[in-house]
Amino acid sequence: NLCTSLNNSALSPTVDHTPNFQVLQLSSHGQTEPGASMVSKSGIDMTGRVFSITGGASGIGLATAQLLARNGAAAIWIADVQSELFDKVRKKLNDINQNTKIYLDKVDVGNSAEVDQWVQRIVAESGGLHGAANVAGVAATYRHTDGEQPSTLEMDDDEWRRVFRVNADGVMYCTRAQVRAMVKMDKGSNPAIVNVSSLAATKASATLLAYAASKAACAHFTQCVAKDLAGRGLRINSVLPGGVWTPMVMKAIGISPDSADDADPVEVAAQAQNAGCILPEEAAEAIVWLLSENCLQLNGIAVPIGEMDVSR
Repeated sequence: NLCTSLNNSALSPTVDHTPNFQVLQLSSHGQTEPGASMVSKSGIDMTGRVFSITGGASGIGLATAQLLARNGAAAIWIADVQSELFDKVRKKLNDINQNTKIYLDKVDVGNSAEVDQWVQRIVAESGGLHGAANVAGVAATYRHTDGEQPSTLEMDDDEWRRVFRVNADGVMYCTRAQVRAMVKMDKGSNPAIVNVSSLAATKASATLLAYAASKAACAHFTQCVAKDLAGRGLRINSVLPGGVWTPMVMKAIGISPDSADDADPVEVAAQAQNAGCILPEEAAEAIVWLLSENCLQLNGIAVPIGEMDVSR
């Protein structure tokens, strides 16, 4: 399996200190029903708050945007390079909450100037930034022969830099721009950032060289920033998903992501479970929880979600 089995236990955080990471064990608890509100379920209320999401046009990023809209976000700014998906994304979010303002911009997170301009526009038009989810990420190109990523002997400079440019450099550029905006927020605004790393950051894998190393950089960078900015009125944490049923994973095993759009949600969930993956909505629940004002004491925490097979 590309991923691992779903973790279906109830939402009950317990602290588990593992080497190099302070980990908050957050077990997922099922997919959110379409149109359901998380406000009554978990007490999360995002009314009046402004959020940015990189990689928000699909996968975990889109699921995060959908959950924020359900929870009453005032504005959601999405940055993605897949501009061809923007019309579809806007419709999905408007169907959830017509009162949430949706902004979609084509932004290359590996370009610091584009990131800076994007965040400056958010502040100028929405008056501030309460929360940011940096989800955009890429994997190394899969080999056509066996569906695995390049080995040490096969990895070339361009491929290595392509992965790090998004997964490490992009996270740094976005975090830096977001922090610059957030430290200027009024006291009591409680801004927060969540960076999406991976369980691959904590488990050595012979088949995920560039991806695992770049996600480890993301997770460790996040904890360094948390320590650097302690006492400045903002929080930054990371989530570490295992296998997630996203377009990136679907493409890797030869399934068209478009096929999931019109598929029965029960069928999609079954496909994900058969592949050993969790659903994007489950990762989104952890992200939105960390962005909320329900966990103001958490800073520099890495939250693992699901599992990952690292037998190789």
